[in-house]
Amino acid sequence: LLCVPDIQDAIDLLKPSRVFLYAPKPYAKNLFDPKIIVEEANRGELVMIVFGGLEPGLSSRELLLGESFYLNLPGNIGSIGAMSIILYLIYLKSSSM
Repeated sequence: LLCVPDIQDAIDLLKPSRVFLYAPKPYAKNLFDPKIIVEEANRGELVMIVFGGLEPGLSSRELLLGESFYLNLPGNIGSIGAMSIILYLIYLKSSSM
């Protein structure tokens, strides 16, 4: 985990091949698929997953810095809850591939 004041700082520092940004369903474009993350990592690519630290989350400008995704949940569980679920789904997918 890396905490920085600006997402662009992290992108400049890490130089990931792909950037994924978590946002609640109405603001993100794609449903989260852990297979994409695992396949990229298995090819040796650096994948960056971004979660907003404060409410209301990532701004529309920040969401343009990568590929936005959401979890199909009945409500907003916040960044920490979403991060926990997403990391667990990545773990499950990576152990099955």
